[in-house]
Amino acid sequence: MYDQRGHGGSGPSAGGEYTDTLLASDLASVIDAFVPRGERCVLAGHSMGGMAIIAWAGRNPAVAAERVAGVALINTGIHQLVERLTILGDWFGSSATTAAVIPGILSLPRNPPSRLDPISLRVVRRLAFAPSASLAQVAFAHQMFLTTPARARAGFAKMLTTLDLGPEVSHITSRAVVIAGDHDRLTPPWHAQRLAAALPNVARYTVLPNTGHMSPLEAADAITAQLRTLVGERRASSTS
Repeated sequence: MYDQRGHGGSGPSAGGEYTDTLLASDLASVIDAFVPRGERCVLAGHSMGGMAIIAWAGRNPAVAAERVAGVALINTGIHQLVERLTILGDWFGSSATTAAVIPGILSLPRNPPSRLDPISLRVVRRLAFAPSASLAQVAFAHQMFLTTPARARAGFAKMLTTLDLGPEVSHITSRAVVIAGDHDRLTPPWHAQRLAAALPNVARYTVLPNTGHMSPLEAADAITAQLRTLVGERRASSTS
């Protein structure tokens, strides 16, 4: 695992820009460093991690065909990531308002209060989780949001408003697994359906019950099982 640009222990963008090109470049660096020539890897990405995989494959189709044995794309969309959001429609009254509100929240120049008060709890749960998520899971996601620098949040929020990875999807020719959460309001299952339909070589399309956008937290065992199965299948394929 690695921290994406501007997240966790990874530094910010030197030029102040946060784009899918940078995401692709960073993934290329990781693959060059950790996948020896002549070997193949399985790539798994959640949300923007999945977008990074698609962006990289689109820019490096020959390398992707040579070095990637399988791909898992979890809670991932490829376009219309903001304009069709209806997540806060019942609070604000329209999807158009929501499309303006979400980037604004992500682009806040300063961090919101660090305390997980009742309002923050409701907003984070509504944005990222199914109703059954535990308080600990919601608090963890809230803390991750706060520890991501505001400049990186704003930069990637701007990227998501115009991102269209549709043309790049066809370059993922290895076996792919697409996973969605049935309560995902940030990248609803229709995103995963479109993605699965566009991929040339889909092994499985799965919608996990009672999970929101944070499926790796809410359904860790199910996600792990899917990854183990994919790795096992690709390993068996390479030795047969």
